[in-house]
Amino acid sequence: MVKRLGANGRKRNADRKVKVKSAAKKAVARTMIIICIAAIGIVLSFGGYKGIIQIVKSVQQSEAFDVTAVAVQGNKHVETKSIIDKCGFGADAKTYSVREASVREALMSNPWIENVNVSKSFDGKVCIKIKERKPVALVNLSRIYYIDRSGVVFPLAKKVISEMPILYGLKDTIDNHGIRRIRTADMLRVKSFMREALAVNNDFFQSITQIDFSDKNKIRLSFQDYSTLVELSGENLEIKLRQLIRLEKIVQNDEVMPQKIDLSYQNIAVVTVPDTLIEE
Repeated sequence: MVKRLGANGRKRNADRKVKVKSAAKKAVARTMIIICIAAIGIVLSFGGYKGIIQIVKSVQQSEAFDVTAVAVQGNKHVETKSIIDKCGFGADAKTYSVREASVREALMSNPWIENVNVSKSFDGKVCIKIKERKPVALVNLSRIYYIDRSGVVFPLAKKVISEMPILYGLKDTIDNHGIRRIRTADMLRVKSFMREALAVNNDFFQSITQIDFSDKNKIRLSFQDYSTLVELSGENLEIKLRQLIRLEKIVQNDEVMPQKIDLSYQNIAVVTVPDTLIEE
């Protein structure tokens, strides 16, 4: 038996059908809106991509971004042409493609170069500022090279006569830039000696021609004005160097300079005289 619906029931069913149809229409409308937005996005994206491509081409072809000049400053021993060639600036180089990190990476493989800075101007000029290393001594590593205060090994300057002392008995290694460096332990000995010697007397340090670090416990010195070989211990360097300066003044009054002065002991100095002087 079919149940009869009252007026209220029929009204509820009618309202339910209206809501279902309304919801269906809204869903279709939302779907259509989404499809339209997606279509518009695709069209705009395609047009935008083409526009970007066109802009890129315009920038690449424009002379407004050309590198008009490259200036190199601060270089005294590294040739300007070699610096520019190493950076790879071609005839069609653009200022926006010149990056300081890339230029520095290209140039830091030159052991003479300590640091690099790059600046660009709106008129297309690129300026490369070079900081060259300052040698503090010569080092004998089968051949003679310069070293700076950080222990970097680099070639001698062309047509320059150096009066800096030559260091012996040091070992070197290669860093991640392919640059040769004196090993840390050896460089600590060098720095310690130079610091103490310069603190005692700058003229005295300038008179040294050779410093031999071959012996781990001793430092051997040769001088410009006389052939006497001097040996020092690595301990109490300042005291030993002051003693050497006083002793130097004493022995210089003699007609014949000693062959060797050994100051590696605690409280005595051993002075070795030539055999001919002993015979006399």
